[in-house]
Amino acid sequence: APPHTYTAAVSPFQVYTITVVATNTNGCTGTFTIPITVNAPQPNITSIGSPSICVGTSLNIVANNVVNVANYNWNLGTGAGPVNTATNNITNTYSLQGTFTALLTTTDIYGCKGSTTFTVYVQNYPIASFIITNTCSSTSSVVCTGCPVTFSDTSVNPVPGPRNWNLSTGGPIVPIVAPSWIYTTPGTYPITLTVTSTFGCPSIAKDTVHVYGAKADFYTDKNVICKGDAIVYTIKDTIGVFYWNWDYGDGSTGPKVSPTAHSYTFHPQGGTTNVTLIYWSSNMACKYSVVKPITIRNIIADFDRNGELIKSDTIHCLGVTDLLTSTSTSATAYYWNFGDGSPTSTLVNPSHLYGAPGTYTIVLAITDTQYGCKDTLRKPIVILAPPQATVTAKDTCAKKPSQLNATGTGSGYTYIWHPGKNLTDSTIANPVATLTTSTNFTVEVKDPNGCRTIITHSVYIQEPPPPINWDTTIIIGQQVSIPGFGGTGFTYNWTPLTDLSCNYCPYPVSSSTVDITYYLNIKDSMNCFNLTNKFNIHVEPKSSVDVPTAFTPNGDGINDIIYVDGWGIRKLNFFRIYNRWGELLFETSDIKVGWDGTYKGAPQNMETYVWQVSVETYTDAKPLLKTHTFKLIR
Repeated sequence: APPHTYTAAVSPFQVYTITVVATNTNGCTGTFTIPITVNAPQPNITSIGSPSICVGTSLNIVANNVVNVANYNWNLGTGAGPVNTATNNITNTYSLQGTFTALLTTTDIYGCKGSTTFTVYVQNYPIASFIITNTCSSTSSVVCTGCPVTFSDTSVNPVPGPRNWNLSTGGPIVPIVAPSWIYTTPGTYPITLTVTSTFGCPSIAKDTVHVYGAKADFYTDKNVICKGDAIVYTIKDTIGVFYWNWDYGDGSTGPKVSPTAHSYTFHPQGGTTNVTLIYWSSNMACKYSVVKPITIRNIIADFDRNGELIKSDTIHCLGVTDLLTSTSTSATAYYWNFGDGSPTSTLVNPSHLYGAPGTYTIVLAITDTQYGCKDTLRKPIVILAPPQATVTAKDTCAKKPSQLNATGTGSGYTYIWHPGKNLTDSTIANPVATLTTSTNFTVEVKDPNGCRTIITHSVYIQEPPPPINWDTTIIIGQQVSIPGFGGTGFTYNWTPLTDLSCNYCPYPVSSSTVDITYYLNIKDSMNCFNLTNKFNIHVEPKSSVDVPTAFTPNGDGINDIIYVDGWGIRKLNFFRIYNRWGELLFETSDIKVGWDGTYKGAPQNMETYVWQVSVETYTDAKPLLKTHTFKLIR
C-alpha cells in the first residue's frame, strides 16, 4: 500500500474512509474499505464572563471543542510561566492593567497537539474625587439655603465610563459632570460620586454638605405714598432668623425693630425705590434679603402761559386767547381759576379769553385723585387795553377824491390802511382815496405797546348802472315785465306811460297790444350821472284756442286740472265739458278756471269727454268756437 500523510482535519477529529480495489488477471475485481480517524485537537478558548476586566479581578478561562486531551499547557502571558493542568479550565487573578495574550497547547492521548490564543484586557480603577463650590460666595465654606451649590467632578479616569451623583435631594441619580443644586432646608447632606471606567471598574468619592438657612418676610401698611408721608414696615414669617435690619431705599437704614415707621422726604428717579429687609441665620452664617418696591409720588403743579418763550406770552394785548398748558407731574385732576371771576376749568390745558384789561392771577391746583397728593401754583398775567380810535370818510362819485380820517386817543400811534391801492399814503392817519368802486377799508391802529385796534369803514362810490337796450317779442294779449332795475338808491322815470302799470318803479308791466318803445331815465341822489335806457316791445297778432288731449286728476299736483289754452285770447265766452251721454258736467267763462274731474263733488270715471270752447280774440272779427275730446286718466 502506498504511504499517505493527512494534512487537514476538522477539530477535534475527522474520520476518513480508505478503499482498496483489487483486480485479477481475469479482470475480476474486489473492494475493501476501512475507516481511519485523524485527530486534530485544536481548542477554542472562551471565558466565564467578559475578558475585559478590572485590575485584581479573577477570570476563569475554558478550553472547548477538544476530546481525549491528556494535558493542557497554559501560558497566560503575565510572565509567570506555563501551567499544566489536567482539566480544560484555569483561573487567574490579574493584578496589573494591560492586554494579555494567553496561549493554550493541548496534547491528546495519541500524542496529537493543538494550540490557540485568547486575549484578556485589564483596566485600572479610576480615582474618584470632587469639589464643592458655594456659587454665592466662592470663598465661603458655608452653604446657605437658597444659594446654588455646584459639584464638580475632579476624578482621575483615563478611560472614563459612566458617572453618577447622589446629592441627597430625594431625586434621581444625576449622571452629569458638574450638577448644581439649591438646598431649601437646613441640614447635613451626604454627597456621593461614583465614577467607572469603560469596563465598569468603579470608584466612589464621598463628602458632606452642611446647609444653614433662615426665612423671613415683611409687609407694609401701604406701598404708594405722597412725598413727606410715612410707611410702616412689619417683619413676619420668620424661621431661624438670628438678626435683621432695614434699608429704606432712600440712603437711610433702620435697626432690628418691628414694626417700624419711616417718612420719605425725597422723590426717587422714576418715582420708585426698593425697601430691603436684610436678615441672617444663626452665627451670622448666611445673609438673606427681601426686596419690595414702593412708589413715592411727587406731585408738582406747573404750567406755561402761551409757551412763555417771549415777554408777550405773559404780557399782551386784550383780545388774544391765552393757551394754558399744564407741565405738572403726576396729576390726575386739574382746577384752574383765571382770576377774573369767570367760570373755572377742570381741563388739562384750557384756553381763556380775558374780557377786560388788567393784571390777573392764574391759579392751578392739581390733585392725584388716587392717592390724594396735591399741589398749587399761581402765576400773574397782564392784559393790556387796545388803542382807541375813530374813522370817518366821505361817500362820493367814481374817480372823485374822498378824504379818509383815522383819529387815535393817544400819542405814538401808527396807522396802516388796507387796501392801500388808490390811496395817497396807506401809512398815515388821513390819506385821500380816489376810487372807481365802493370799497371797505380797514385801518390797523397800533399803540406803542404793540396793541392793535382794527376798524372797518366803507366808502360808497356811486357807479352808473350798465346801459340797457332791451328788445322782446310777445303775442298780442300777453303782458310783459320790463327789466329796468339799475340798482338801489336811484330814481326811475318812464316815458311814455301808455299801457304801463307804474311810472317810477324799476319793473313796470306793459299790456300794450301794439308795438311800442319805452324810455327809462335813471338818476342817483348825488347827481353823479343821468342815464336813459331804451326798451322795445314787438307784438305778434296771433290767435288760437285749444284744450289738452288728457289730464290726470289724481291729487299729485301735476296735471290735476284741465284748462283752456291758446294765444291772443281777449275773452272766454264759455268752456263746457260733456260726458258721453251729452250731460253738461262743467262750464265757466273765466279762463283762469279749469275742471278738476268731479261732478257734484263726485270724481268722474276714466273715459273720453267732449269739450266746447268759445273765445273772442284780438285778431278775429267773430268769436272762435271749437269742439273736441280729451281723456280723463287716473
